[in-house]
Amino acid sequence: MGDHRRRRHARVARHPAGLCLHRLVVCPGHYAESVSVDRAVRLEAFAGPSRTYLRGVLVTACGARVAGLRLQALTVRAGLEAELLGNVVMDNSVYLPLVLKLRERDSS
Repeated sequence: MGDHRRRRHARVARHPAGLCLHRLVVCPGHYAESVSVDRAVRLEAFAGPSRTYLRGVLVTACGARVAGLRLQALTVRAGLEAELLGNVVMDNSVYLPLVLKLRERDSS
């Protein structure tokens, strides 16, 4: 990842607490980093899973949406409601296309 991309990522990561982000679009590329989604945002690939690779995504927020990424790992904390749309999870070169909508179970 070039210096300009690293700086851009750092600015997004340090946005003020009052700023409300709803959608983060990942540009095409191969990113060695993993991303933690700790807010109810939409994390989406601009060009789909054939051109956008992240090492992994960890979802720890209810209402999050992860769409159109090629990933090595995708983890959703138990009991959360999240949308996982059009992602491809690679494990030892086996492709597992995912389209899921996880909902919190009713405790009654």
